[in-house]
Amino acid sequence: GQVKNANLYLHQWQFPLSDTAGRKLCHQNNPLPKDIMGEDLLKYWIDLPQCKLDSPLQYIFMGREDTLSKLHRDPGGLEISIAPVVGQKECVLVHRSDGSNCLYHLSASLDEIDLHKHPMLSQARIYRTVIEPGEILLMPYGTYHQCRNVTPCLSYSRFHLDTLNLLPFV
Repeated sequence: GQVKNANLYLHQWQFPLSDTAGRKLCHQNNPLPKDIMGEDLLKYWIDLPQCKLDSPLQYIFMGREDTLSKLHRDPGGLEISIAPVVGQKECVLVHRSDGSNCLYHLSASLDEIDLHKHPMLSQARIYRTVIEPGEILLMPYGTYHQCRNVTPCLSYSRFHLDTLNLLPFV
């Protein structure tokens, strides 16, 4: 039978780990100038032949409208960039310093904020934006975030490691 109202999502396909896709997709992007972000040190971290001297931590996310990730923080001290290829993605970000004090162990909803139930949310620095093709969102390491596809969306994400976030990574 058919599944109705399912939020199907190709989540986190790490294409450099696929020998075939890695050969086709790695080394296909130009690095950002070094005055925007430092040299990406991840290219020295995993030495797979298909991504040698390229970051192994690159991902494709694909899902229909309203597909979402719940509020979370990615571990590991890495910065994250998100770039929609097709469609629009809403990203809600919470400053990393406000997470432990204001998010009630990630149980508070950022969609319908209830200040009676979660009064400390009024103190959280919350940022909401919609990104679309041609735009890149850069999240500093430790940023709490949730993402929702506004339209059917295919997006590219990449983790970044440079001298600024090397200590939290280690």
